[in-house]
Amino acid sequence: MNAATRSVTGVLNFAADRNDGGRISTFTGEEAQNLLAVEVEIHDIRALGRKTSLAEEGFVIASHPVTAPKWDDKEWVDAVYVPSCLDLVKRLTGTARALNMYDPIKRTRRPDGTVAAAASFIHWDQPREQYVEAARKVAAAQGVDFERAAIFNVWKSMTPPPQDLPLSLADRRSVLEADQVMATSFGFYGEALHIKLAHSEQGARWFYVPDLAISESIVFLSADFDPAQPLGCPHSAFHAPGQENLVPRASIEVRVLACFD
Repeated sequence: MNAATRSVTGVLNFAADRNDGGRISTFTGEEAQNLLAVEVEIHDIRALGRKTSLAEEGFVIASHPVTAPKWDDKEWVDAVYVPSCLDLVKRLTGTARALNMYDPIKRTRRPDGTVAAAASFIHWDQPREQYVEAARKVAAAQGVDFERAAIFNVWKSMTPPPQDLPLSLADRRSVLEADQVMATSFGFYGEALHIKLAHSEQGARWFYVPDLAISESIVFLSADFDPAQPLGCPHSAFHAPGQENLVPRASIEVRVLACFD
């Protein structure tokens, strides 16, 4: 770790082919990817000396305590945890309308077919147009329409610190659209598109949260529906230096549609 700036040098996996992002399923372990491993400096968000924002960098660390969590109980997750994520996004964005987009996704270093593998390659979840189409369907099913909207990922570690595979995120303003590479993902919902990141000389500015508490969540932009704004935060799990022999980190993700008008 760089003591002066509280950053680490970590290896992130970029798309090596700008014309073909390949195919990946983090649920089954099947993949056909061409990745380029690059050492990059990853900064501790807590050491910035200021709060980040969803509107600027695209990510924040948020207080998000859970009482007596039952992560293996789907009824509890759907009835208690997901609503807490909707309330969190409402609090952070000021919207009165927040909707759950998909079933929560749990990830770990040791997937079993129902819990997905941690995604250790840099990606956005979906292209903007695909996300907008899916969001319109989710909103319409609940009698909601919107003019402006965004998708936020509420990412929580279900295992206490220290974590062997923290989440790295790029400041969305530091990423070039020209470095986006289209790829195909497949899993519980069939085939879909997602976007990977190719390495460039400019390079994105990377951040992470060491020792994320279970009472905290990272909330980040998956997709800003405004085409004049950067899409969202590319992200990836990575092996934190010196944290290789720990209990495997397990995490849960809830994607929230925030409708603004």
